[in-house]
Amino acid sequence: MFTSLRTLRRIVRSVVSAVFYPWSRIVVAGSLCTDAQITLRSIRRRPNELVLTTSNAAWSVDVVQNKEALVPGTKLTASNSDSFDRSLAQAQRHQWGGGGYNSVCALVDHPDHVIDEIRDIALVMEAEPPAELAAELRGRVVSVTPVGRRPWQKNVVLLNPSSGERDIVRGPARPSLKEVLVPGWRWMLTRFRHSMRALLINSVRCEPLIEHLIDQAERNNAPVFAVLTRTSSPNLRLRVLLRRSDVAICNLDEFGDLCALAMNQRDPVLDETYADLDDLAAKLQALVRRIASRAAIVLTLGSRGFLIYDPMTREVSHGRISASLMEQTGRVLERHPDARNGAGDAFAAYLLLAWLQGAAVGIPTGSLVIHAAKQAALDVVRVRFGVDDAGLDEVQVGDLPTAA
Repeated sequence: MFTSLRTLRRIVRSVVSAVFYPWSRIVVAGSLCTDAQITLRSIRRRPNELVLTTSNAAWSVDVVQNKEALVPGTKLTASNSDSFDRSLAQAQRHQWGGGGYNSVCALVDHPDHVIDEIRDIALVMEAEPPAELAAELRGRVVSVTPVGRRPWQKNVVLLNPSSGERDIVRGPARPSLKEVLVPGWRWMLTRFRHSMRALLINSVRCEPLIEHLIDQAERNNAPVFAVLTRTSSPNLRLRVLLRRSDVAICNLDEFGDLCALAMNQRDPVLDETYADLDDLAAKLQALVRRIASRAAIVLTLGSRGFLIYDPMTREVSHGRISASLMEQTGRVLERHPDARNGAGDAFAAYLLLAWLQGAAVGIPTGSLVIHAAKQAALDVVRVRFGVDDAGLDEVQVGDLPTAA
């Protein structure tokens, strides 16, 4: 009885959203989490364990042993609740996060107001948001459609000012739910059937939900953007997102994981600073051939810019950010290391906006991904990191640099 009443309330909210937000043309399907931030004095990495020290405490957190456990700046998973809860208790700051939430905030807060109306944005979630978060999003005129009962994720974000690195420890894995989506979930999404203008998928686990939203996007000829995070299963990333999206976005760590999954190889440890760009380009082309992807792929490389695979030419180009702009950005991040949180999610949102802008002014389809990636990289620096005087001429896309 209780479950039926909850489902009924969700359906009623969907009807209300359809009345007051009828033209939710930019649809974001994504996740929700809470990020507990801790500023560290030091961090020591041991097999299956991180030893953490702040100005007034020292403790350890047990983590699942994998290739990332001994590499700074990565995402780890806690192996038990006790040590993870000790870390939560040391947090100095808590904030909402998650791929979908971060991307929606980036869309809403973009200062150029490139969206026709704020009501163009809708967030589809696998979890029921807390009341205070739902109220915040309503206050920002974002419609929220929760179609699942998955608990939201808790993370601990470890900031190390001395090195500038940031580690994320996710809470221990929970038993999977037999039925994630609520009854009537397809009906809740019918309002997007004729109005969807673009779809962004960021950190979603449920394959039926993604397949359904992509079907709606394809019926509307709406471009599909997918962030290839490990939140989604290997099958969902390789067989659905890379094959059915127009643009796929991933960072270097996620890319190494995809290559290992597709080629049945050991997942390599790839470093943004030292990775060979020609080797990465060859791996990118091999991955596309292996899984028959039709997507343009943007591989982000931090301070070294990004690589773009163009499905029309089957070539890989390199986006470079000027040294002076990276120097300014580095100074900002030294003062505000937590500004990195959600930067990748913001990049995906800005790329979607730039794509829609470019299409609206008639940029040819073959050039759209390059235009959008340049603008998105600039917006991360300008909007996310606050480097106000950055210009588009400081982001250049061309051939891979030749080896010396």
